[in-house]
Amino acid sequence: MEFIVEEGKHLNNDCSTLVLPALSIGNVGQLAVDLLISSTRTERIGYLDDPYVLPCVGNDAYGPIPRGEVALPLEGELLNPSLGFLLRFCLYAVKFME
Repeated sequence: MEFIVEEGKHLNNDCSTLVLPALSIGNVGQLAVDLLISSTRTERIGYLDDPYVLPCVGNDAYGPIPRGEVALPLEGELLNPSLGFLLRFCLYAVKFME
């Protein structure tokens, strides 16, 4: 699995905490992380890429106003440095039609 940093961004080596919610009934882990993101200032820094993760996109749920931007299922975000350099990855469950 490779982490790809977006153009013009950099990964701070001081990141010491990884928040990786588990997929669960009701998506409680993802909702808790979404609340953390929406209540703090976050900056997307990149995403994970792996040949075994199906590429898909969806609406970017973190903006206060829908702007038509898309989000990847494996994204990395660097939260406000005052929170202790929290690096977060979130894997969203995707339902596929058969």
